[in-house]
Amino acid sequence: MRHQVTATFIATALLSLCACGGGDNNTPPLTGGIRVANGITDSTGLDMSISNVTSFSAIAVDGASAINYIPVSAVVSYKATFTSNGGSFSLGGISADQDKLTTLFTFGEMGSGTQGAFAAEESVSAPETGKFVMQPVHAALLAASSALSLNFYFVQPGTCTSAVTEATANASATFKASPGTFALAAATYEICVTDASGNVLFDSGPNGIALPTANANVFQIAAYDAPTGRGDGSTLVLSLLDNTGGNTTLYNLKN
Repeated sequence: MRHQVTATFIATALLSLCACGGGDNNTPPLTGGIRVANGITDSTGLDMSISNVTSFSAIAVDGASAINYIPVSAVVSYKATFTSNGGSFSLGGISADQDKLTTLFTFGEMGSGTQGAFAAEESVSAPETGKFVMQPVHAALLAASSALSLNFYFVQPGTCTSAVTEATANASATFKASPGTFALAAATYEICVTDASGNVLFDSGPNGIALPTANANVFQIAAYDAPTGRGDGSTLVLSLLDNTGGNTTLYNLKN
C-alpha cells in the first residue's frame, strides 16, 4: 500500500508538469512515457487503466492513445487492465523508465477470446541531426501463425518489389518480442513488410512517406492484423507512432 500511495502522489505532482518533454525529447523528471495501441481486430473501442496512476479511453481500432507520463518503476512494475466490447483482460510486469516510452500493444479478437497485449519500450533520446529512429513491432496474431517474424524495408518510393529482392531488410520483428531500433537519414520512404521467405505482405505505396515528421524524430512502426474490409489487398495494416503522441494508420498501397 505504501508504494501505491507514493506512486499516486508522485504521478499527481509530475503530471501537472508539461508532458511534452524538452527539445532533446526527455520525459519530465522521474517519469517514463506510456501509451496504448489498439490492434484488436473486432474492437469497438479500447479502454486501459493502471489503478491510481493513469487511464485511457475509447481508443479506436488500428489507433493509439496519447502519451501519459507515470512515475519510474525502479521498485515496482505496473499492471494494466484493458476493456473492449464488454470484456476485460490484463497485462502485468510493465515498466516505466526515465526518458523512455512504453507502448502497450494489443492484438487478437475479443469475440474469439484470442485478445492479448505486450509492452515494447523505446528510448526517446533525440537522434543526430538529419536522422530519425525507428522501432519495428510485430503485433499481428493471425499473421504470426505463418510469419512469426516480419521483415521491414524502408526503400526509395516505387521500388518495393525490386528492393526487397536485392537488399537486406532494415530490421526484423518477432511477434510479441521486444524489438530493437535503427536510424535512417531524413527522406521519403516506401515501407514494405515481408515474411521470412521474402513474400511481400504489405506495401505502403509508391508515393512514399516523408520521415521524420515536423514535430517528431523517434517512431514505432507496428504491424497489426487488418480488420475485416480494411486490408486493401493485404492481411496487415501498419500504425506509425511517434514520440509526441501522433499516430497514423497506413493501408496497403495507399501512400
